[in-house]
Amino acid sequence: MHLKQLLLVTTLILAISTGVAQKLVITGMVTDTLTRAAVKGATVTYYDPTRKSVLTGADGSYKITTTLGPGDLIRMSVNAPNYVPEENEFTLAKPGANRNVFHFKILKIIDQKITMHGYVRDTFTKTPVPGADVSYINSAGQKIQSTQTDSEGYYEFKIGFEKGAIIKVRVNAPLYIPKESEHTIINPNIDANRLDFDIMKIEDQYIKATITVIDGKSKKRKPIPGVQLKYDYWNRTWDTLSGPNGDVMITIPRELGGEPFEIRVQKPGYRENKISPILRTDKPNTFDIPLYRLPRFPWSASLITLGSATIATGGIMQLQASQNYNKYLDFNNAERESDLSSANRLRGGAVIAYGTGVIAIAGGLIYRFYQQKEEANRYSGSFFPVASTTTQRQFQAGFVYHFSSKR
Repeated sequence: MHLKQLLLVTTLILAISTGVAQKLVITGMVTDTLTRAAVKGATVTYYDPTRKSVLTGADGSYKITTTLGPGDLIRMSVNAPNYVPEENEFTLAKPGANRNVFHFKILKIIDQKITMHGYVRDTFTKTPVPGADVSYINSAGQKIQSTQTDSEGYYEFKIGFEKGAIIKVRVNAPLYIPKESEHTIINPNIDANRLDFDIMKIEDQYIKATITVIDGKSKKRKPIPGVQLKYDYWNRTWDTLSGPNGDVMITIPRELGGEPFEIRVQKPGYRENKISPILRTDKPNTFDIPLYRLPRFPWSASLITLGSATIATGGIMQLQASQNYNKYLDFNNAERESDLSSANRLRGGAVIAYGTGVIAIAGGLIYRFYQQKEEANRYSGSFFPVASTTTQRQFQAGFVYHFSSKR
């Protein structure tokens, strides 16, 4: 009987020793994410496979044992007062030094509200922008909280965040380009959480310039309507026509301001001209471009005038020749033969004058025709047609909208 009891006790001891030897020990630390201080009294929960928990000590350490074996996954979570819960899974390793050591870093929840505030102003005029929507957004771009600026452009809202957290604030206002900025919360002091915005109007993305084309030879400021203006940017040529008062407004991207910007003007009958003003971004741009009329075919006009005068001279000579011939027919005239000779000479001169005049007029007309053709070729095909200044402005307005929507 005693022998049987001894064997039974021995078997139980061996079984217990074997079971204990199969358990793995897991250790670790729970600390504050930002301060790295130990978190005392945090609850470390694990599933083995049932739910079990232990508390961290004064130094933030914990120790648990599990019946799970090497290679198994263990799911663990940490909860502590005023902290954000944390959960993770780990793969268990074989027993050994520095093995199965799993640390947790948890973020503290602060109940104190932090006041975000600031001013929203126009980028260029520095005037307040009232009624602007100021929103706190999350990483997915969703609006969490929002407010509107008052008449002074001031906004304020309260949010609860951990010190050192990074937040995003977005500003939207009618006719303005939306703007977004990040802010790192340093401390609850209101002065440390001020975020001001300078926002730009959609139309302020562009520089406007009013250009007037005037007659360069006129002492008075005489405008020239219907002049083609041509300018280049973004690898494209833009053009428009000057209005009835010789003026036209163009818009170019603001980033092209502060540097010479070439503008060319052309109109049939005038010399081409160009200017390269530096467009200012801080004040209106107004420029005059003079045009000078081309000489109106001086050689052709001279030839036609000469030919006409020569033909007129031939007509006079023809008339004189007829008078002399009539004298020749008078038998009582003693100088009949002299009048006949003079009449013949005058007739010959008239024929030469007629021929010379016709040749001069024909030459002048031909020269004028080729000059007109050359000028027409010079100005045709250089510009794509624009119906009017209104069309140009409508196109530019649509382009501004398209550009701002892509930002």
